[in-house]
Amino acid sequence: MTVGQACDLPGLPCEGTVYNWVKRYPEFAEAYGVARSVQAHRRFDQVWEIAEAATAETAFLAKVRIEAARWQAARLAPTKYGERLERAKGGEGDGRPQLNVIIRRFADDVKIEAAERAAAGLAEDGAAAD
Repeated sequence: MTVGQACDLPGLPCEGTVYNWVKRYPEFAEAYGVARSVQAHRRFDQVWEIAEAATAETAFLAKVRIEAARWQAARLAPTKYGERLERAKGGEGDGRPQLNVIIRRFADDVKIEAAERAAAGLAEDGAAAD
């Protein structure tokens, strides 16, 4: 259930009021955080229920629902259900996640491949000369 759906129930405040309470009252913010954590666990548990209920005819729909549930669980409880990033081991770095990005233009790839082939040929010739 979304916050909006819950707020539509009789006797509950509007959605804006709930978010204001989260900002204004630390104890309410803590309770809201606990509720979101419980929601994440419930969404993760629903993955198995969705898979069990799937049939050959509903397999694609089940896959979409499973991915949506996993995505939401990962956003609600990232330390438990989020993607795991490998940490830097020893040496340089401070243990923060590392991200390596390689940007190449196609013309550069062709030149690199030609240089690698040439270097491989030289290495083979050097090994044969020894």
